Amino acid sequence: MADIAGFPTGRFFEIRARGTNNVLLTYGTSVQDGAQIQLWARPTDKTTLRSAAFFIDRNGVLVHAASGHNVDVVDNVLVIRARRPFYNETDPWSHAPARFSYRNSQIQIAFNDNPALPSTSEKIYPKDSWRNTRFVLARDSPVRPGLSLHPASDFTAWAPKVLFAPFAHYGTTINKDWAVVSEGQTGTTVDARTTWDLIPLNS
Repeated sequence: MADIAGFPTGRFFEIRARGTNNVLLTYGTSVQDGAQIQLWARPTDKTTLRSAAFFIDRNGVLVHAASGHNVDVVDNVLVIRARRPFYNETDPWSHAPARFSYRNSQIQIAFNDNPALPSTSEKIYPKDSWRNTRFVLARDSPVRPGLSLHPASDFTAWAPKVLFAPFAHYGTTINKDWAVVSEGQTGTTVDARTTWDLIPLNS
């Protein structure tokens, strides 16, 4: 089958850090909106392994299979996010998800909207650098994971009150040993820290 944005179609796959047995999966195998995606040793049991399965949908969106949520970036950390209603003006709660592509063994990231929340935006993406910087998914990054417990004001202006509670999951402590982040690149050299293998999962 034809690829979409470099990802295989018609199948589920793991995303494995090249040269390791570590894969991307959700924190605590969570399927909750906002759960972080981390790098961890490949699970051996089938139940846990479900949290490491991804696929690309017909619109080219990277999806976490177990939850059905889109893969997205909040601040500079990979998370899963439930789909949101479309609004004419974007906002931190309902922004379009990041676009992912697989090229030269790298997972490249492009943003439709600012991935950072209001209280951290200028620190992580000064002068709206998210617009024109080339980002790749990196591990062991010198870039500090930026996701933190955000003030309620980062959401309450946009999120319906009944749906506000799930965002609390964003506050989970980040450990740099397993964090993966969107890292800006200025050159063309492919760093080993940014190389990944897509491993098809057997049915």
